[in-house]
Amino acid sequence: RTGRNRQLWRARVQDQNAAIDAKLSQVMSSDGAMLNRTTGMVDNVGASLHSLAKELSAAESSLERVGGARLAVIGISFAALPVCIYWVGGQLYITDAVPLGTLVAFASLQFGVMRPAMGVMNIYAQLVSSKALFSRLFEFLDSPVEEPRSLKWNVCPVGKSLLIKGVEFSYDGLTAVLRGVNGCCAPGDFISIVGPSGVGKSTLGRLLAGLLRPTCGSITVGGVDLCALEYSALASYVRFLPQDSFIYEGTLRENLLWGVGNVDSSDVDEVLELAQLSEFVEGLPLGLDTPVGVRGAMLSGGQRQRIAIARAVLAGPQVLILDEATSALDEDTERKILDAINREFVDRIVIFITHRPRVAAYASRSLEVKDGAVMRIQC
Repeated sequence: RTGRNRQLWRARVQDQNAAIDAKLSQVMSSDGAMLNRTTGMVDNVGASLHSLAKELSAAESSLERVGGARLAVIGISFAALPVCIYWVGGQLYITDAVPLGTLVAFASLQFGVMRPAMGVMNIYAQLVSSKALFSRLFEFLDSPVEEPRSLKWNVCPVGKSLLIKGVEFSYDGLTAVLRGVNGCCAPGDFISIVGPSGVGKSTLGRLLAGLLRPTCGSITVGGVDLCALEYSALASYVRFLPQDSFIYEGTLRENLLWGVGNVDSSDVDEVLELAQLSEFVEGLPLGLDTPVGVRGAMLSGGQRQRIAIARAVLAGPQVLILDEATSALDEDTERKILDAINREFVDRIVIFITHRPRVAAYASRSLEVKDGAVMRIQC
């Protein structure tokens, strides 16, 4: 019983620790700090953290108290038992009812039996309470594992069309986000995917990038399923740029070359020009060696997006998928970048997910997604 109670309280302590960690990761980030300041919630957040800390302290105190009295009674009983043995045995020895050797042997036997018994009881209580420590680990180990990719194709396919056939997808296995999607993307295509929010445009983009597996149907390149490509070949074939571009802590150069490998300085200069970053980099005292801060905190949203575009173009993929990847740019900068991408990817595939008509106007074909299905293809 003591072990079960300690298990419950240890689980409570774990939950409180997790809640505090999650809260701190939010409020200590630059975006979270800015939101709290602009909404006047700084004091409220502090009070919330204080409340979580008090709950954690109370849970830890309860964990230490659980079974304390029972364990103390057992410990005192075991400590008092030798006194009782010597008292009773002494009386028997005085009356010659028990030899001295028998009394000493019995007392020694008591030490040899009771001490391990108490140790076993403590170990059992610790094992039961430790179930809470391993519950999260077991939950992680029991989570579904992504099927390993086969090695049917470990070389980046060049000049191949992307064929979409009867694709359906569901996140929970019940509600279809996409259904009956068919199409073909050939080298030289600049395709825009348009439609209202929440209809599955970004999901379709992730499927085309091989980041998700279709529930039904297939997406193939050169007759080979996209999910059969080895990871390095897939990364060389397609690059996906989300709206919120992730930037690592480090320098501009490290972020620009992340996942790209060795490239010539001339190639770097070209992508900086394409992404309209040349003037910005030249104005920095350390140039490309300038630190950008945690998650690119020293950069604006538009600068982060342009760095992500430059990184993707520098990798030279056969398919470039941009999911509102220029949403933080002004119209003139966006136009220059799209013009440059059009010239650079003239013999490759560009897929742009957008809400803005001026961006969709660059497309040679437009796919309209509505209620999880491609309703219309405009050429």
